[in-house]
Amino acid sequence: MIKSITTILICFYIFPTNAWAARLFSSGFELQSVVAGVEFEIINNVPSIDTTTFRSGLAAGRFDAASETLGASLTAPGAYHWFSRSYVYIATAPNALHTIMTIGNASTDTTGARIRLNANRTLELWSGAAQVGSDSAALDLNTWYRIELNFDDTVADNTVTGYINGASFASGTGVDHATVDTVSWGVFAGPATVDIYMDDLALNDSTGSSQNSLPGAGSIVHMQPDGAGDNAGQSAGTFADIDEITPDNATTIITLDADADLADFMCESSSAAGIGSTDTISVIQVGVREAPLTAAADSYALRIKSASSGTTIEGTTLTHNDTTYKTNGDALPRIYSLTSYTDPTTAVAWTPTGTNSLDNMQVGVHAIDATPDILTSTLWALVEYVPSVVPPAIISHTIIQSQVIPNGQVIIP
Repeated sequence: MIKSITTILICFYIFPTNAWAARLFSSGFELQSVVAGVEFEIINNVPSIDTTTFRSGLAAGRFDAASETLGASLTAPGAYHWFSRSYVYIATAPNALHTIMTIGNASTDTTGARIRLNANRTLELWSGAAQVGSDSAALDLNTWYRIELNFDDTVADNTVTGYINGASFASGTGVDHATVDTVSWGVFAGPATVDIYMDDLALNDSTGSSQNSLPGAGSIVHMQPDGAGDNAGQSAGTFADIDEITPDNATTIITLDADADLADFMCESSSAAGIGSTDTISVIQVGVREAPLTAAADSYALRIKSASSGTTIEGTTLTHNDTTYKTNGDALPRIYSLTSYTDPTTAVAWTPTGTNSLDNMQVGVHAIDATPDILTSTLWALVEYVPSVVPPAIISHTIIQSQVIPNGQVIIP
């Protein structure tokens, strides 16, 4: 869908956001890439993207071979209290006990906290080299479950808790761990047989006033640019050059070649992204794939507003000093630099429709140091939402509620 609007000059207020907003990382596999550094910083043995079996959006990750994992690098802002989420769909259980989610060190899954899947489809919670608590009830095949992991190392004796659809199945004291730098999902080690899918991943910390505990229910989609916005400060390119699902890097780009250039773009409608008019919006994060023209340092900030001439907020400044296209800047951790929990104009929760809403949302790039030129390949708004209406359960469990969606999967809110 292409919107036709008039480009205007406006005055606006800019409010920078906290780089350590409580939602640190989100992914619905919507960039549809398992190339390291695109949607995930860390890739092991290359899991696959699946566009047939998924929970929300357009895709999910599939893990059907030994030691296929992916993850995000982190830099702790002090004492750490992490909350990790993945929706998990078991097509074939592993032949033995294997880790599927971990918070710890990049080089090992034996520290911090982790959730493991048995051959009988029960889950186990582990910290260090020992199990914490008891096994969960068995999960059904071909059903989406919300699996969450709480790792609190802010207390002397840390606490770990595992959850299925919001209900704790195990909790207790874990091991102290001073080198947490990675959250990972997938199939660790080498089962002879396994086939699981994951979707709608999230990582929160305990800071701030929003998303500072378990992520809870959430569906993740990307909204791509589909029209010109309030500012067209780019020297080359249009929204059509930065709207691809998987970034094409230098193939199609917009160029910002002067300091203070602003480029804003309308996004596709909420309904086109699969969001209902009464759905609840949990969080929006603006992402970018970018490179400088030469191997000198550029800097820029991402932008968002809920309507033309609305209040604009900008993320923390990102820098980049080589010509390789990268996601969300050059420095680790490459988490989202612009996270919005409320509409910047109305200061209340985002809504899918209305004057100030997702339907009128604009995202953009502000050139701070455009020497060398700033080349943007792809720009998107990641939106997490909770559906307002869930049809009656098709499969009955004591701890879940589910629905059937068009491709025949069972979906857990």
